[in-house]
Amino acid sequence: MDKPEYFINNYKKFFSGDNTYKIVFKLNDYLEDNTENFLHVVNKFKEISEYVLANKEVYLLLMKWDKTQTSQDIKSSGFNEDEADSKFKLEDYKEMINPFLEEEDELICLNYNNYDFSAIKKLAEGIAGFELGIESGLNISIYFISFDDYPVLLNMYDDRGMEVLLEDEKAYNEIKLKFSKYLL
Repeated sequence: MDKPEYFINNYKKFFSGDNTYKIVFKLNDYLEDNTENFLHVVNKFKEISEYVLANKEVYLLLMKWDKTQTSQDIKSSGFNEDEADSKFKLEDYKEMINPFLEEEDELICLNYNNYDFSAIKKLAEGIAGFELGIESGLNISIYFISFDDYPVLLNMYDDRGMEVLLEDEKAYNEIKLKFSKYLL
């Protein structure tokens, strides 16, 4: 089975319906200084994502809401999609993955054989900075997904927070306990 087929089959199986376990984390500390908020958000995402995705194969599902502008913004941010271990488009699955995607939007998947925050740091900064008005802000949605050990999906929706979806009760309890100070 090739990577796109493997990804889509597992995505449908684990994340297209109701998830058994969902954790929502608050990332923004709502400090007066947006730059400080930005740093807190990125560091919290780094801390959680490194714990949850450490030593795992990870798929980044990128939803580019305006592919022309977003692709230019991503390149300007310093992130290079071509550094992923593999990359594939998922145009035929837009409706299944996100019914709000339109014709001009793009859906691609980047695959990394081993999660490394430094490889995706510019994307995390772009998501965190968008609503805060930070120059590197990106109008993009990204799901960080792994099927290793247990299926898990991380969605940092903006500077306010992120959600973690998973099927494994033990992992759910461990993650919730470890990061209880960030629970929403």
